[in-house]
Amino acid sequence: EEQLIAATAPVVCIEAIKLLEAGMARLCQAIWVVTCHRELQVERLVTRRHLSPEAAALRIDAQPPQEHKLAQADRVISNDGALAETWRQVIHAWNGVPGVAPVPADAALAPGLDR
Repeated sequence: EEQLIAATAPVVCIEAIKLLEAGMARLCQAIWVVTCHRELQVERLVTRRHLSPEAAALRIDAQPPQEHKLAQADRVISNDGALAETWRQVIHAWNGVPGVAPVPADAALAPGLDR
């Protein structure tokens, strides 16, 4: 909260996986939620984190239901496709925020984030 109070930028983004669970949504004017289908979540955890499908499912099941998060969202970003498609959704949403410098619709991903 101190960092938010001290911020001088017209827009401040909080990237926090537990934002809603921690009750920090009260600090935000808008909540963006990134979501993807359960099967893809499992697949990504197996591939990227080298979890077994069972361990991946347990990790997902330990989280609050997506419906809870989606019900609180002002903007939903689908992460079901390629990263480039998710990035296009983020740029589109960002360009709709009052007071921000627009990002070109074809802006490239940051180096290292192109996978």
